[in-house]
Amino acid sequence: MDTFKFWVIPFITFGIFICFAIGILIYTYSDLQVSFSQEESTSSVTTMQNFQEAMGSQLK
Repeated sequence: MDTFKFWVIPFITFGIFICFAIGILIYTYSDLQVSFSQEESTSSVTTMQNFQEAMGSQLK
């Protein structure tokens, strides 16, 4: 039983630590993806406005 405790307790602690590390990495990566997609959507809106202005100036 002593060898069981000797091996299981560190593995459980290490597993919890790995879960926290993976969770933090996923949270930061998803946060970066959200901010990146927001920048993309605003840039696509400005390019669409520029496109409409360019088409309007060509039509005149």
